[in-house]
Amino acid sequence: MKDSINVYWCLNELEEGYSPSIPLLISPPSPVIPDYSKIVLKEGHSYKEYLKCPAFQNEFNNTFIYKAFKDITLDIDPKTNEPTDLNNTVFVFDPHVKRISMPAYMIFFSDQSLEMSLIPASLHSNNFIDNSKIFSGKYNIGKWFRPIHIDFIAKNPQINIKKGDAIFYLKFNTDKKINFVNFEFNNKISKISTACADLKSVQPGYRFKEIYSMFTRIGYHKKLLKEIKKSIIPLK
Repeated sequence: MKDSINVYWCLNELEEGYSPSIPLLISPPSPVIPDYSKIVLKEGHSYKEYLKCPAFQNEFNNTFIYKAFKDITLDIDPKTNEPTDLNNTVFVFDPHVKRISMPAYMIFFSDQSLEMSLIPASLHSNNFIDNSKIFSGKYNIGKWFRPIHIDFIAKNPQINIKKGDAIFYLKFNTDKKINFVNFEFNNKISKISTACADLKSVQPGYRFKEIYSMFTRIGYHKKLLKEIKKSIIPLK
């Protein structure tokens, strides 16, 4: 059995607000524990011994940070209850539940069955984390291919995000080592991504078990992996 697993990632060029400069700014997520350890040691917290706790290590094993790739300011107009875009960032606002959605521009895929969870960045603190309530979610990136969005409720009418701020964590449900492999987006990959993203608009209500079955039944997992391997960006 392999002791590592490949997690392929690319930038979704179909996402509204995508810019050709984004590949220069976004890097693969970094591990939580080393990043948090630097914060604890720098600030001299008395609980630094907690970093060695097996329960802590196990909980945040294979958990990675998605960080903001630019400064973003979100203002919510108290009269209309709608967000104002000040940094060329796309926000989608649902006034019925006051939910705000912001693209992360990243898509992940695995050549093995692998569940990935998007969870709040509980160990970090910044203006976004302290003033928002982020929604968690989980799906199998070996059986479905969809872009990631940051869905949250703003607790304050203004949120300021700085480049490098932790926004959320990605937790991979495996004990194997995660190898991030970057690949280029292309037309064939785009079609599969669009099919997955459009399904709930065309026919909502499917459960994960059903959509995973659809995905594999028509061989999307094989077609996608074939295209990904042809489009891998070599490391220098």
